Amino acid sequence: MKLTVVLAILIGTLVLACSSVTPVPAEPTPNIDATVAAKVAQERAVDATVQAKVSGTLSAQEAKTPHTTQAACKLTGGETVQSGWTGKDTGDNSCNSCFCTDGVLGCTEMACPAHQVSSDSKPVPTRQPTPKPEPTATRVRPTWTSVPTYTPTPTPPLEPTVVSIPLELGNPTWFIPSVEATVEHLKFYETDNYNWCGPNTYDLSAGFICTDSLGLDWDERQYRYSFEQDSTHYIAWELYLTHPIVKKIGEGKYDVEWAYYKDGSRFDGGYDLSYVPIYSPTSRISQGLGEAKPGYFDPGSYTAQFYVDGVLVAQGTFVVY
Repeated sequence: MKLTVVLAILIGTLVLACSSVTPVPAEPTPNIDATVAAKVAQERAVDATVQAKVSGTLSAQEAKTPHTTQAACKLTGGETVQSGWTGKDTGDNSCNSCFCTDGVLGCTEMACPAHQVSSDSKPVPTRQPTPKPEPTATRVRPTWTSVPTYTPTPTPPLEPTVVSIPLELGNPTWFIPSVEATVEHLKFYETDNYNWCGPNTYDLSAGFICTDSLGLDWDERQYRYSFEQDSTHYIAWELYLTHPIVKKIGEGKYDVEWAYYKDGSRFDGGYDLSYVPIYSPTSRISQGLGEAKPGYFDPGSYTAQFYVDGVLVAQGTFVVY
């Protein structure tokens, strides 16, 4: 194809050159056929000459160029291509167009996605993340711990005692300083009535008179220190006092705390609010324990103690059999 084009150019050049020659003066008309034949022969001779020159030039060029082997190129994906190759690269650079020239690989410089693969390269498998199992909600059944039911411990009812006096056997003073009274004696007697002589048994016109409801005057009481369980209702005590004469009611006031102890343990007791009678140098106070039905006292030894203002002023004993 290239050779034909060169020949056409040379022929055109020669034609133009011939047409530019200075015209020769007109001569007699020659033989037309002979002239045409001569021109054709002349053009063929020119074509032969041009072809010989072109052939000689090409042969000389081929002779000058030595035959050498060019180095191959390695694509990004590891494939090998020969020099003169053009196309898409492979591997991580598969989005760029490249060409190979004697071992040198030239490519465009576009940023390629890591997962994109060129159609000219071998597919590279994409690493898929290992799916993690989703946690499954596990219903945990609550464990019930039994709580013991609180049961309150019943508290025994307290005995209605006025004061708690410890049993401390000692030497009583037999004297009440607040009213300057001397305890002359402590005696015990038995009665079947609970209405003892107390602070409300005063006859203001006669001084001090105390009589049991059954008519037991002072001289009717039978004092003793041992009592039979089956026949004893109440065991009463009596304190006989001597003191200065008091002229105003309420001046000679004193409080007596007393208790019975059985075999060293407190059995029962009480509290007595007393007054010194007016215009009398002596007085008696009485109180006691028991029931209307015999049997209140258990057999044993009993001790009676009497305190005024925290001081032991009298002490005595009796026995129940």
